[in-house]
Amino acid sequence: MLKIHRNTVSARLRQVEALLALDLDRLPDQALLALALALRAEAQGAETSDAVSPSSPLPCSTTY
Repeated sequence: MLKIHRNTVSARLRQVEALLALDLDRLPDQALLALALALRAEAQGAETSDAVSPSSPLPCSTTY
């Protein structure tokens, strides 16, 4: 549970949308943001030589 007011969360999400030119009500934009965050987390984990790679925030499978 976040200890932050829901209006604050809404305002921050609007700021993110404006900065990234996304509409987070659209599924493709949500997927794009989630992918970008997952790739960033993976890249940061690879930069640290002795750290364990962070788990992906998205359930991913390489088999289709």
